[in-house]
Amino acid sequence: MNQTQQPGKIISLTAAAAIDNIYRFVGMGGSLCGAGAKAAGINQIKVEAGDEVALATNGKLLVEAGGVVTAGAKIKSDAEGRAVDHDTGEVNGWALTGVTTAGEYVLIVPGMGS
Repeated sequence: MNQTQQPGKIISLTAAAAIDNIYRFVGMGGSLCGAGAKAAGINQIKVEAGDEVALATNGKLLVEAGGVVTAGAKIKSDAEGRAVDHDTGEVNGWALTGVTTAGEYVLIVPGMGS
């Protein structure tokens, strides 16, 4: 299925470390979210440490999956900033589409910290 994101608001933060992948959860500290951590947004570009990273915070957004993501389910970050079904920790959004394999992209409605 061809998925197209529709980002709304974009904010920027200074990257605390290099971010080598796009469409992952990034925290307020400027690095990829850890497992179950609250996200500030989803990065839209790759950056080096110290660069400004563009984060989408609302709209319909793509996020790389870290494993199974069920359409309609609450999602959270895994240890690498990827989306997975929520079980504990912060809810970072709701999945509009589902996937079964890590590395695929899922379309979400973000709800960081909801």
